[in-house]
Amino acid sequence: MFNIVLDEQRENDIVEKVKDITFLIDKSLIEDFEGFKITCTSENGKGLMLEPLKNIDGGGGCSTCGGGCH
Repeated sequence: MFNIVLDEQRENDIVEKVKDITFLIDKSLIEDFEGFKITCTSENGKGLMLEPLKNIDGGGGCSTCGGGCH
């Protein structure tokens, strides 16, 4: 699970500006997950979310169980 928080830029951050908002993300997360997309309520029905482009755990489940739901 990923969160959007206010933070200061660090040496290993990649900086991406979208309109008037500057996003910072650790370079290792971009390498691991091949980037992220931000979606809103009208797109996902859940609110503001940060979603990885690549799922590396293979579990396919929520953050609490790791998969197996049908």
